[in-house]
Amino acid sequence: YKGGKLTIDLNELFSDYDLKNDLIRESGNPDISFSYDVDKETVNAILFGGKKGNKIKLDPKTGRFLWLVPPPDSKGETIEIICRDAGVPLIDGIRFCLRMQELDVLEVIR
Repeated sequence: YKGGKLTIDLNELFSDYDLKNDLIRESGNPDISFSYDVDKETVNAILFGGKKGNKIKLDPKTGRFLWLVPPPDSKGETIEIICRDAGVPLIDGIRFCLRMQELDVLEVIR
């Protein structure tokens, strides 16, 4: 850093943490399926549009997180509890949920 002005908006930086108590569940989108590893209790990939569609591979932590997300017909679970149970840092879990909500994989109940 060679000088100048740096402005940090703490409200924007911490606004994602407000979502930690929101409930999430699977969206139930029929065009989305999952590749599971039942023995390891994790989701390996998200499949969009069947086997010939798009695929998003997941790392072990986000795969475990997604494994713990309740089904679409449930009342949901808080992001904070799922992060704790999956061993995922809270901010990473929140950002993953927001990204999955944009893709209609998860539903955030506010």
